Amino acid sequence: MGTPFAQLVQCSLRGERYGFDASLVTRVSTGDRMQPDPSPIGRLGWYPEGDSRLPVYDLGALVGSPAPAGTQPAQVLRLESPQGAWMIGADTVTRVTKIAAESYFALPDSLTRRLRAFSGLVRLEQEWCLYVNAARFHPETGVFAAQTGALWRTAPRTGSLKSIVPPAGPVPAPDRLFFFSLPDCPNLVCALLPMQVIQVLPFPALVALPGAGADMPGLLPWRDQLVPVLDLRKRWDLPLTPGFSENVKLLVAQGSHSTTMLALPVDGRVSVGRLPQQTTVGSLADFSLSPAEIRGVFETDLGRLVVPDLDELFR
Repeated sequence: MGTPFAQLVQCSLRGERYGFDASLVTRVSTGDRMQPDPSPIGRLGWYPEGDSRLPVYDLGALVGSPAPAGTQPAQVLRLESPQGAWMIGADTVTRVTKIAAESYFALPDSLTRRLRAFSGLVRLEQEWCLYVNAARFHPETGVFAAQTGALWRTAPRTGSLKSIVPPAGPVPAPDRLFFFSLPDCPNLVCALLPMQVIQVLPFPALVALPGAGADMPGLLPWRDQLVPVLDLRKRWDLPLTPGFSENVKLLVAQGSHSTTMLALPVDGRVSVGRLPQQTTVGSLADFSLSPAEIRGVFETDLGRLVVPDLDELFR
């Protein structure tokens, strides 16, 4: 896959690395000339330019880490996007790098629909740099102000259960289900169709995605692509212990009606089997689960069984 740019201007902000298309960066200046004038949408102030001035915006406000009140950026980048000229504050601007096509990884469509200001990641030696799409990032487009908060909470938390195993009727239950448990949730069992499960692998180092929300610990570099990692415990507001134990694995799966992929943290106990004979349709009354994201809830002799709808988790 080719890159949407030839050269990348790298900058850092509170320990994270970001990159801009070098063809859109017309100047890098020190931030001491900025005139503070903060606004709720992330503007830090104004930078003089001849007889006029340009707005300076805080990159951190977009990714959920706004600058403390009164912050003066160390450096500012002047950007020339289709919406006009504007500036962005950063801690440091490091260098301009020529990018090889194989170093660029586009974000899945499921992420760019929600985190529109970012288009992909660039692998730079042993680190990752998040590529900022300046045209989408411009604050006057509405994207800047809309991207604060948890990434996945944009999905509506309403709807009705879509049972894959009706309690009665002519539709047969699947011959096999892939069972797994969530870390530190011993009374809850989850299941997917076996054809949805691609791989179970040891929990690796993830690529952080600032602003993605507490239920998304990062991205999994997997087979030349980036797969979102979704912690269902946090998505569903389940009681949990912070962090993951050594026994936690990553389950890479796809939707039943799409090729969209997702990685789920699970404990080491996974199996394939039939739905237990003693099964009744369960209730969501005592769970903070979204019916739109669940295909079925069942009470079994194994405990409560939840079948998530991976397709709906991406909408």
